[in-house]
Amino acid sequence: MGSCCFRGKSSIGSFGESSPPVQNASPVCSDKRRRRLSMNQGTDMGFRATSSSDTEVDETYQQGRIVIGDEPHRRSDRRLSITSQAVAGPLSQQKGFAVVEALKRDKMYEKQGTTVPTTIGYVCKKGLKPDSPNQDDFDIVISDDSEIYAVFDGHGPCGHIVSKLCQELLPDLITNDPNFEDDLSKAFKTAFIRTHVLCEHIAESQDNFDCSFSGSTATIVLRRDDSLYCAWVGDSRAVLATIKSSLSGNRLVAVDLSRDHKPELPDERARIESQGGRVLRLGGDIPYRVFVKSAFYPGLAMTRSIGDIVGVSAGISHIPEVSEQTINESADKFVIVASDGVWEFISSQEAVDIIRWAQTR
Repeated sequence: MGSCCFRGKSSIGSFGESSPPVQNASPVCSDKRRRRLSMNQGTDMGFRATSSSDTEVDETYQQGRIVIGDEPHRRSDRRLSITSQAVAGPLSQQKGFAVVEALKRDKMYEKQGTTVPTTIGYVCKKGLKPDSPNQDDFDIVISDDSEIYAVFDGHGPCGHIVSKLCQELLPDLITNDPNFEDDLSKAFKTAFIRTHVLCEHIAESQDNFDCSFSGSTATIVLRRDDSLYCAWVGDSRAVLATIKSSLSGNRLVAVDLSRDHKPELPDERARIESQGGRVLRLGGDIPYRVFVKSAFYPGLAMTRSIGDIVGVSAGISHIPEVSEQTINESADKFVIVASDGVWEFISSQEAVDIIRWAQTR
């Protein structure tokens, strides 16, 4: 479980834990027989699914293949960069940490008109399984023209490696994409596909890393100018806290920027079934899961992720949904991005209320 929150005119929060780099793969990754997944049930929030034409996806796959072997470079205009690795080193064996940082607005920010959050908070707590590594990761990057807050939650034997690869690759692939300035939605989709292809390629070339039954969620919140974008696969949720007025007064309410990609969503279930998979809830189980038609695997309790190569044949997609919202400077207060280690236990509104309460102490 992990979380981070930063506030200013429009504050953003990110949540995650870190994992060891690829070369330090856990021995569990080498054990192809060990397939233990832990997933949670979600609800239908009524979002419209994002669709991509077969031609667009095929073209992006070809672009993704080109990037293999080329390490994405980091932009030179970064003003702030916080990653789980930089915060506390490898966290796979740590129980957790919590940090709140006050940020100073320097003259360069003010001169260039960049709005910087005044506070960033991030929290991380390892799950309760004693033999399992911390599988969450996060990244916070503030540049001259944009802010990125990202959370990745791995699952499966090598989920901690997939989430770490996502943290290292995805933000830079987004900002370096040629469509970043003019077509951000396309840049998001291309970067997600490239990250998935790179994970697949790395798994093919390394004996100690297998993402056949391992993957990661990925939720990216990006602020640029007066717009807030969210691109995601999986169930790591992004929530905006905004003031709503009514006859009884003003209230800080939660507005979901993403929806949890769960198999029971009607549009996601239809997509899974149209692509060769099936959705079942087995006896004694809580969540609905995705299986191939002829067997009881992979058993994922989400419909989109990065990695999960076997799940692709059952309709598991790494194409993100993308949402966009215009920022209301007077009403929008902060954003939370968190893994399901939070959302399994509290609602979006409860999370907003907790942070508001903490700000008043």
